[in-house]
Amino acid sequence: NSADDCWTDNRPVITCLRIMFSKKPKTEKVKPVRRKSDISKLNNPEISSLYASFILKLLQSIQSDNQEMDKEWNAIRKTITEVAENTHGYNKMRHKDSFDENDQETSRLIDAKRQALLSHEQDPRSQHNR
Repeated sequence: NSADDCWTDNRPVITCLRIMFSKKPKTEKVKPVRRKSDISKLNNPEISSLYASFILKLLQSIQSDNQEMDKEWNAIRKTITEVAENTHGYNKMRHKDSFDENDQETSRLIDAKRQALLSHEQDPRSQHNR
């Protein structure tokens, strides 16, 4: 063996590598929040008549040519949403507290679990006390 005869700094090195490639996360497009009009305010006759008069006034000002229906539709939609925002506004976000609906049932289940734990801890035969 020639390596035994002369000095060399070449030593065989064996290694195992595990190379992991991660996937790029997909970029999600952020959808615009679609706000809902507070239509419950339209039950008030004053707000309802104000809304109707503004809608009629602004829709009559939109010029109509049958060539570009998309532009006309966008103008009508924009007019309706602007009038709705100005006259009766948007709904306020309200989150329901789900614990309040099931308060009695949930409290009963929590108390039963607590009692089971206490009886287990107080039982002299349980593994917990040894």
